[in-house]
Amino acid sequence: MSKSLSPSHPSPYPHKRYTAAWRAVLRLVLISISACSWLVFFSWLVPATLSAQGGELRNQPRRGLIYDGLKRSERPGCRPGFEFRVPNNGRPFCTHGPDPSPLGTNVRESPAPVAVREQAALAVCDGNGQSGNRVQVLYARSSDRPDRYATYVTSIQQWSAEIDGMVSNSALQTGGDRRVRYVHDGACQLDISNVVLPPEGDDSIGNTIQALFNLGFNRSDRKYLIYMDAMVYCGIATMGLDDSPWSTNVHNQGGFYARVDAGCWSSGTAAHELMHTLGGVQSSAPHSTPRWHCYDESDRMCYADGTGIAMQYLCAAPNESLFDCNHDDYFNSNPPANSYLATHWNTANNVFLIGAVPIRGMMRVESLVTGKVNKQGVLKPADTFKWGNTVTVRGMIRDQDDLGLGGASIVIRVIRPDTSVHCERAWTLDSTGGFESECEIPRKAPVGQWAVVVVSLSKAEYIVDPGSISSHSFTVTAK
Repeated sequence: MSKSLSPSHPSPYPHKRYTAAWRAVLRLVLISISACSWLVFFSWLVPATLSAQGGELRNQPRRGLIYDGLKRSERPGCRPGFEFRVPNNGRPFCTHGPDPSPLGTNVRESPAPVAVREQAALAVCDGNGQSGNRVQVLYARSSDRPDRYATYVTSIQQWSAEIDGMVSNSALQTGGDRRVRYVHDGACQLDISNVVLPPEGDDSIGNTIQALFNLGFNRSDRKYLIYMDAMVYCGIATMGLDDSPWSTNVHNQGGFYARVDAGCWSSGTAAHELMHTLGGVQSSAPHSTPRWHCYDESDRMCYADGTGIAMQYLCAAPNESLFDCNHDDYFNSNPPANSYLATHWNTANNVFLIGAVPIRGMMRVESLVTGKVNKQGVLKPADTFKWGNTVTVRGMIRDQDDLGLGGASIVIRVIRPDTSVHCERAWTLDSTGGFESECEIPRKAPVGQWAVVVVSLSKAEYIVDPGSISSHSFTVTAK
């Protein structure tokens, strides 16, 4: 006869009863350990900035994702980035946040010095190497770390020269010429400053900038590319939300800082962070992410940055060492008229690059009319003319502030119905921005619809507004 096992009828094998209980406990422990292991494993696979998407920012030291001192910005010129303050500086600094090291790497391991190629220490000569807007390259360390300047200075020169090559090759893709305007000596050798910061100077990007401020590295005509001999970040840079195309864009100013820590020392990471300080990638760009990167690979500024946007592979793998896949988001030395980069911030126009053409403003044909001048010399608008009439064409060019724009050059043509040219006039406008000309309609001229067409409108450092008037139609009759 069998017996049920219950408190009143204890197991005849008490040691097995206890063994079963311990096995159950052990299974729970193993399951918990396994779950934790998978969580750690998957944390390396998910986008690196996932921890920054809402809730408390979670540091990931092995990836260089350190958010200490950063807070999400609500300012129009920074949102949805991060900001931090530096004492005695009026405005907070804005940053896209720390960029992660590649999966499987550890920012706490320094790369070996590179084998330096001949001429790597040379920059593109530009003036005396000191005056004007320039990128200044720094080797920096805190005073409690050993000085490895002599070990790495030639590597830093080569990495910086390779960045210049990336800029140059990217510009060549659109038929232009751009180079980084570095600080250099009289022999065109890249000037790499050896900077010693206080012990806390490498703890955060804010501490670094504060320490550099105190040492005088806060010039308004400098962007600073910092090779930091520390193992806190992979890379981080300051930038802003400003997609205006003008030379007054905030990224055409100095006082921007790109920091690359030793675990990520390379031309690729340094180029990425420097491009942020030049203004790439604005969130209004066609292929942008909310974290000021892009999703159309291959591209030096594109990666899955945790914003949930899927990558698209539109350019070949070699383009990874170049800027702007298809040159439609942030860098184009010759953007097509009315394209995004013709009317928004284009880093190829940044004045810290040699060959850049800064844009001072936008111009438009604000009015284009035809008419007849009466005996009192007053133009009476008209769109119908007979053989023998004189067509008077009058127009006005204005800038983005709605002011008449002098100094612009314009060419217009009067076109017959068969598209042949009847009259052509060219002007360089006076300070009023106005222009006027006459064109006679001869007898036996073709009847039908004619047109006044703006053939060209140009002025140095100005672009044409996409909404500019391009033509005006009128009718010619026999009687």
